[in-house]
Amino acid sequence: MTTNYISQNYNFQLDDIEKENIQIFLDLPIPFAKKIFKIDEQYYRKIKRWMDNTKNSDWNVKDKYSISDCKRMFGVNTTIQTFSNEIKSFIFGKTSYDFDMKNASFGFCKYILNTFFPSKLLEFGTLIDYANQREKYFKNGNDKLSYISILFSSSPKSYIKTFNDDNVNELILQIHNFQNLVIDNKHLFSFVNLKNAKDSNGSKLSYIIFGYENELLQECIAEFKDIIKSPIFDGFITSKSCNLNKTLLILNEIGEKYGIEFTNKTFMNIDIPENVDNSTDYNMIKEEFEENHFFVEYPCEFIVEDKVGTDITIKRYSKKDFADIVSPFNLEDKPFLPIWLKDRKRRKYKGISWCPKITNDKDYYNSFSGFKSEEVEEIDMELVNPFIDHWKLLCNGEKEVLDYVLKFLSHMIQKPEELPQVALLFQGLQGTGKDIATTQLGNMIGHSLVKKEEKCENIFGTFNGCLENKLVLQINEISGANGFKHKESFKDLITAENLNIRKMRTDVFETKNYLRCFLFSNNLTPIQITQDDRRYIVIKTGNPQTKKYYKDLVKHYNNKNVNNHIYTFLKRMDIKGYTPHEERVETEAYRNIREICRNPLYEFLYRIVKEEDWYGRYNVKGNSYFLSKCIVESYEDFISGSGININTKNIKSVILGLGGEHTQFRMNEKRPRGYKINVEEFIYKLEKHYGVTIEKDIVDLYSDDEEEEEDSEDDDRFRVINSNNEI
Repeated sequence: MTTNYISQNYNFQLDDIEKENIQIFLDLPIPFAKKIFKIDEQYYRKIKRWMDNTKNSDWNVKDKYSISDCKRMFGVNTTIQTFSNEIKSFIFGKTSYDFDMKNASFGFCKYILNTFFPSKLLEFGTLIDYANQREKYFKNGNDKLSYISILFSSSPKSYIKTFNDDNVNELILQIHNFQNLVIDNKHLFSFVNLKNAKDSNGSKLSYIIFGYENELLQECIAEFKDIIKSPIFDGFITSKSCNLNKTLLILNEIGEKYGIEFTNKTFMNIDIPENVDNSTDYNMIKEEFEENHFFVEYPCEFIVEDKVGTDITIKRYSKKDFADIVSPFNLEDKPFLPIWLKDRKRRKYKGISWCPKITNDKDYYNSFSGFKSEEVEEIDMELVNPFIDHWKLLCNGEKEVLDYVLKFLSHMIQKPEELPQVALLFQGLQGTGKDIATTQLGNMIGHSLVKKEEKCENIFGTFNGCLENKLVLQINEISGANGFKHKESFKDLITAENLNIRKMRTDVFETKNYLRCFLFSNNLTPIQITQDDRRYIVIKTGNPQTKKYYKDLVKHYNNKNVNNHIYTFLKRMDIKGYTPHEERVETEAYRNIREICRNPLYEFLYRIVKEEDWYGRYNVKGNSYFLSKCIVESYEDFISGSGININTKNIKSVILGLGGEHTQFRMNEKRPRGYKINVEEFIYKLEKHYGVTIEKDIVDLYSDDEEEEEDSEDDDRFRVINSNNEI
């Protein structure tokens, strides 16, 4: 192939009808223009800029086009090619022809089969049938764009069963096989450089198809360059100075070698009312303005909604700053905002909330707009199984753990407004695909609902605005130092009903907590788990897999249709009676961390209160007292060699927390300090809340010789009346 891939300029003078139509467009009130031509503010301003520049250039069009990597011709900046069908029809409908290749993409598929794979034509009968008569496949809301999307998708087979039609499913299967056939023989299409294509058969096929399309287009442009106003992807617009039938005859003669037919597309009929009164103008401006602007009574603030797909970002402004933001909105050359503020029916709310559940509360604005994925009629488990298998890998194949995690994820989809009150800690080597798993959650529910963080300081530090309106929080590579330092903050993050959000240059405000916390670490003890913990599920991950495994998984997860099926699977899972914090799974990894984190002070205290004849224990009038000095001395020996430093304030705090009373008691003529302890209650708390037990029989903390030596030192100070240390 010999296509000359160079930039092309299209310069011509607009005729009187085209000038008049552009002037009508420019004179229309902005809301009216946007409504008639079905465009948004940003697109309107882009088209208006092109029209203003053209008008200021004495109505001379100066468009430039270049060939992209995918071999299609695109305009540089705004060009006629950029115009919507409505605008293009309004400006050029009476003065131009719109020549277009009919069913070009599938027509070139047919050409490739006939040229390079004639022996396989029978295998692709449905694909060829679609190329010849595609209209019979347009049903159940599917049109030509639906099938073009499938043709160039990364996973055509994922669409099978989406359509409840055997012929359509056979077509999709043949598209999948056609992709593989062409890319397996890509050496036949060396005229196209596939290095810049995405790593999918669909993307590479698009480069090849567009390569043939542009070859044909350039041959046609060379024939009719003098009358062409603009190339339009697989066609072009010309002036009506040519003979329509003769032009079509020549175009079809050129396209015959590819089996491509050209048609003259009919422009849309766009009617503009002659008069637009000011009242209509105000209401239309108001309608457009209130699409993403409104007022909040408490706290008093003005809001701009930034909408991208299903994601909504709320931006708060003072009245002064808001006036600057909305200054482009005018009514009869006067600022629109002061007029709108006097409108009693303006869009306003008492306050703003964020609840991950669609509500119909007219008084309070809910900034949650729904999940990104959509429910499908029938779940294709072939698309869901890789998702289940990867979580199985992250759960190290433990069925009970996997069942819990899948229900945990399902709970997020079905009951996002309920706080689970538990966090999942995945403990294992880097490279197991933990991050890929949460990225898929973002693909499924919307990445604006997911926060990934490397540093605990960004969560628990001075500012934590990143937590606002989040459903999933991922904290990577938690170390023991950070985990222990922020142990209380972690507890609040997991179970607190509300969060205090702190942003720069704004007041602290409170919001409901809906976070699902995913903690990742390869540390032995990344967090402190106390004996009475109810917040954590610790999961030991499996081993890292091959690079191909993760490459294929990422490709699978990037498919929107795949995420729709996973979303539906989770939404329909039976979780009746499931409560995340009540159904916790206690794993071996969890028990290991809890055992490591056990404070030796608790076991020490358990031993001394269980041992009735411990040397520092005294019974006075039915009450048990434990000498402070003896507790400290004995604990020093108990932890000798462990490297733990003695902290007397900590010892006191623990004993008081367990119900002990720090006091003096009378013993002979002295009043030593110690702790009055209800032994039964003390033992119960240690066993119940801290899991302290001693499997072997209680043994003396000192040998007989040590006791005798200690007793001899104390003889002058304390007089023991009997063997039970009763005075």
